[in-house]
Amino acid sequence: MDPFELNMNKAFQKLAVDIIPADKYLKDANECANNIMKLLQAKSRFDIGHVQIAGSTGKKTTIMSSDMDCVLFINGDELPPFKHVLDDFDNILTMTNSYQIRDVRTTKYSIQFKAKNFDFDILPAVNFTEGLRGDGDRLIDIQQQKVLELIRRDPKKNGYMYSSSLADAATRWMKRQDGFVNEMVRIAKFWYKTLYFTEYVSGAKSCIELVAVHAAIKEQNMDRKSYLRSFKRFIEYLRNFSNLNIHFEKNEFDVFDNSRPRVVDPVNPYNNLAKNWDWKSIQLVSAYANETDRRLQWLANVRAIRLDQLFESQPSYRPDIGEIFKSKDWLVSTINYSLLPDLKIRNEIFHKDSKLRYGLDIIKNYFQIAIITSNASSPNCDENQILTSVESTISKQIHNSEMAWKVPENENHEDYDVSFTMPVSDKRAIRISYSL
Repeated sequence: MDPFELNMNKAFQKLAVDIIPADKYLKDANECANNIMKLLQAKSRFDIGHVQIAGSTGKKTTIMSSDMDCVLFINGDELPPFKHVLDDFDNILTMTNSYQIRDVRTTKYSIQFKAKNFDFDILPAVNFTEGLRGDGDRLIDIQQQKVLELIRRDPKKNGYMYSSSLADAATRWMKRQDGFVNEMVRIAKFWYKTLYFTEYVSGAKSCIELVAVHAAIKEQNMDRKSYLRSFKRFIEYLRNFSNLNIHFEKNEFDVFDNSRPRVVDPVNPYNNLAKNWDWKSIQLVSAYANETDRRLQWLANVRAIRLDQLFESQPSYRPDIGEIFKSKDWLVSTINYSLLPDLKIRNEIFHKDSKLRYGLDIIKNYFQIAIITSNASSPNCDENQILTSVESTISKQIHNSEMAWKVPENENHEDYDVSFTMPVSDKRAIRISYSL
């Protein structure tokens, strides 16, 4: 294997591991999710059968910090959109003093809230296996068959309403993929996290996930699997998004939708996830993929293993973020890491101003990307290289101009309005502070 490809593969493999949330984060998030689902089971006036942590956490494809999708299967005659069930859940969650639950919001099909600083999405689902016995796979098969029979009657009306009822099947399908596929899915989702879209696309992350699965499966016929080759294939698919034609399972329903682009949900053949993308979003993702392809070619030409440049957010500069953070009063330094809070706010305006809070979320994402990709680019990457990458991110992506950096010894982070603490190892971190 070419030395450049070999080293890029090592960097991609390290990235796939580094973007997994810390064990403690996952443990605490899962414990909180299970406790909340037990609370709802115990106090709801509706009979709840089994429950499932679904989404990326359930599929083991979560990256950094992700929402917790929890599906509760409702016994009895209640059907989507579960208005009465959601009202009941809302009352329970808003009345409890446990788990620091706040910001409870009911949508048409779910309840969203924060608990112990984790983001939750609670989705009721129909339980078609009430009272049945058998092993897990048999019950999942029965559930999937019953749900698809309902969707087949009116795919347009029933498809989204019953999607949560396929959570067990979706989770099982992804868990059956091999480790390489799982890693490529995480890398693809990380790439997607670096992109900015002006319009919301329903199911976009699931669509990107399946494109990555398809690209990774192609590697199974190769003598040696290549992360770089698989990522290139994934990017090539998205460069030609309008012509996508991806499906995984052959079955009697597979002729339902032959339109293009097509990315068929492997557990719900009536669901073409690519159909949700509007023309503007298709043009954007294709343009972002073209830029990533250009970066890949440049890195290959200069033989550079620079994932921080490959995964630099797109667009590189957003005027709305530059407008929020006009001041160039920054302090960046390396410090000993002793479980300091990842965000400390000393100026109340950052609590009160929604634009500032939004901006903090965006730049935190910038910093995480810079630190993770710099660290993955080299097995011997030191904290000064990571610090330089963070400084470059602030200069380029927040201010779109060169910056003069202060000497940390002459400054104190406690004098600044806000501070981020971003670990780079078990014992060391980058601290980034800003004042208006």
